[in-house]
Amino acid sequence: MVGLPVRDSGREEATRLAASLFEAVRRLQIHVQAAADSLLPGEGASRLGGGGVEVTGVREYQPGDEVKIG
Repeated sequence: MVGLPVRDSGREEATRLAASLFEAVRRLQIHVQAAADSLLPGEGASRLGGGGVEVTGVREYQPGDEVKIG
């Protein structure tokens, strides 16, 4: 409460509590940030080769190529 004197032991306890609370919020922030980052498109690593969404490993049809339907 405002205006009431705080004992030294009360200040020490409040300081420890504030430090503990700050650390808990910091850890929560890290977890929330990681979860939010994972929702952004293009931020995750692909299980397929390459670093982006570019099409690779294909070429134009050549006469004599096998035709695959489906």
